[in-house]
Amino acid sequence: MRSLSLKWRAVFCVTALTVLVLAAVSAVQMQFMHRDFARVLANQQFEMVSRLAQELDAKLQSYVDLVERSAAGLPRELLDSPEALRNYYRSRPAMFSTFDDMLVLSADGHVVADYPPVAGRAGLSLDDPALLARLAATRHAVISGPVRGPATGEPLVRVDMPILGPNGEMRGILEGVLRLNSRNFLAGMADAKIGKSGYFAIITKGADPRYVVHPDRSRIMQPRPAGTSASVGRALAGYDGSSEDFNSRGVEALYSYKSLKAVDWVLVAAVPAAEAYSPLVDAERRLWLLGGAACLLMIPLVWGMAWLILRPVASLRDEIDKLRGAGRGYRPVPVERRDEIGDLTKSFNALMRERAVAEAKQRDSEERLRTITDNLPVLISYLDTSLIYRFVNRTYSDWFHATGGEFVGRSMREVVGEEGYVVAGAAAERVLQGEAMTYRRRLAVNGEPRVIEVVMVPDFDVDNRVIGLYILATDITALLAARDELRALNLDLEERVRERTAALALSNRELETFAYSVAHDFRAPLRAMDSFSALLLEEQGGRLDEAGRDYLKRIRESSNRLARLIDDLLRLAQLAQHELRHENVDLSALASQALAVLQAAEPGRCVHSIVAPGLIVGGDRALLGTLLREVIGNAWKFTAAVEHARIEFGCETRNGPTYFVRDNGVGFDMEFAQKVFTPFARLHGESEFTGTGIGLALARRIVERHGGHLWAEAQDGAGAMFRFTLPG
Repeated sequence: MRSLSLKWRAVFCVTALTVLVLAAVSAVQMQFMHRDFARVLANQQFEMVSRLAQELDAKLQSYVDLVERSAAGLPRELLDSPEALRNYYRSRPAMFSTFDDMLVLSADGHVVADYPPVAGRAGLSLDDPALLARLAATRHAVISGPVRGPATGEPLVRVDMPILGPNGEMRGILEGVLRLNSRNFLAGMADAKIGKSGYFAIITKGADPRYVVHPDRSRIMQPRPAGTSASVGRALAGYDGSSEDFNSRGVEALYSYKSLKAVDWVLVAAVPAAEAYSPLVDAERRLWLLGGAACLLMIPLVWGMAWLILRPVASLRDEIDKLRGAGRGYRPVPVERRDEIGDLTKSFNALMRERAVAEAKQRDSEERLRTITDNLPVLISYLDTSLIYRFVNRTYSDWFHATGGEFVGRSMREVVGEEGYVVAGAAAERVLQGEAMTYRRRLAVNGEPRVIEVVMVPDFDVDNRVIGLYILATDITALLAARDELRALNLDLEERVRERTAALALSNRELETFAYSVAHDFRAPLRAMDSFSALLLEEQGGRLDEAGRDYLKRIRESSNRLARLIDDLLRLAQLAQHELRHENVDLSALASQALAVLQAAEPGRCVHSIVAPGLIVGGDRALLGTLLREVIGNAWKFTAAVEHARIEFGCETRNGPTYFVRDNGVGFDMEFAQKVFTPFARLHGESEFTGTGIGLALARRIVERHGGHLWAEAQDGAGAMFRFTLPG
């Protein structure tokens, strides 16, 4: 089925884009209108509530003033006569245009007289100790919260004023009563409407808020129900303003709040949001209708414009169709316009020229690739997913003494035969599942046994699906023969190595025996020289002059030095024969022991030594102990002339742990850094520092036997540092 033409798609796209733009603009406009309308509406409603709150405050204050004046003008002698009090207020009807009832109470809160009289009300107690205490303390009028009348039980609000005696004592209380179910101004607010269904309400503040005025009379004096709007709670905490919220029935409404000054109440105005925003909803509906009409008018206009714009594209398409039907060869499409269509035609002509060049290059590349594969000493072939040969190189044909045409188009089963297909076919099936395979096969070619190694590799398309497989077969007969010959040579070489290793071990044992023999033969005459020199010096020393005694002393020192040299040579020779025993070795403990032994040998020296704790390494305990004794002993010797000698053993990280022994001794020139590890090499004379020149050479060999490295860093006159690594 053919898809929609470019023209219709352009019409649809432009129309859809127009609709989307109009919808987006309308939605944004609606959003701004809603925000501005909501702000204006909230401000207007809050202004209305604020004006009404001012009027309520003024009216309540006038009621307070009226009660205060009446209490001040009430003759005090009438307080003991209920009937006289009733007659007093019966003669003042102006009071009852404001209040529904007037009561005179005693100082302890009991009703003395009421007008109009209500049966059972005389003698009742006010039963509000807090109010009595407040009246006694302030001596001013107090407006109570909503209470139920003790006689009738109906909700009411009281305005109480203390009646004071000549000395300021409270003789009684004058109370004006506003019944909330009557026709006074408070009850009239419950019937007032804002629009069709908006209303006013008054709520007391404090710990237990209750309704003073509400259009639902049953809720007067009732506490604010749970689940009501959160904004009411903020208003009770002192917030004045407007906000949108949900009431206890889940209806969204616009609320405005204003706290009264004359009494601790909050005036509330509430209008359902649906009613408040109904003008905005009508405006939105009209805007959407206008937008829809504009979209409908756009469709024919867009269709006509698309037809005019895309007509040249249709002409270009017709020219390209003619070119396709012309067969091989390239003929440029005529460029008839100088707009984007003309640019498109030029681009198409350039693309066709590039394609012709690319096809020529591809043919050349295929020829080169064919030449390379034909000359490789490997049998290369390509099969499709049906295991039909699609390509073989010349080596493949020559190996089977055939031509490439004899294989292309034939199946693997036909080419390799049933016996060969058992292995090759199974391997090819696994390769077609995406797995590379390698196997070897023995076969006879022209009566000669051959071994070939076959590698099968899957060919994937751009969607990672297997569309065929490559087969590379290599004749490895000569390679296997060379391998067998090399294996025989290796066996012969291993036998020769074993023989020479045995001979070397025998030579090492003979050398060790010779070394012990020489050491024994040398020690006897050395001991004799030392002993007889000591006897001669002891018994005949008095007959010798100073030069003679010096000669004997030099003989003894030389014999002792030669004995130490023989011992060091034996140690050096024994090191190669020592079998390493690996274990965890505490280098910190070994370094501390070496320093303790040196300090005990020279208790008069003061050397500041530092040993880093917890340095554990794997190695031979005996050899590592010798290593630290030699290196630390070297530092001890060459700091003898330093006044404040310092020797430190520690570890630093340099691509792994690197241990060091650092001193502030005489040091040496780095030109001789390698000479210090040469046996018998000395940088200082015997008269300066004693020694045989074997210690550091022995230390380096111990480190090397552990697979590590020992090197020196120094500065002449500024000390030396010997670093070493121990991989174990």
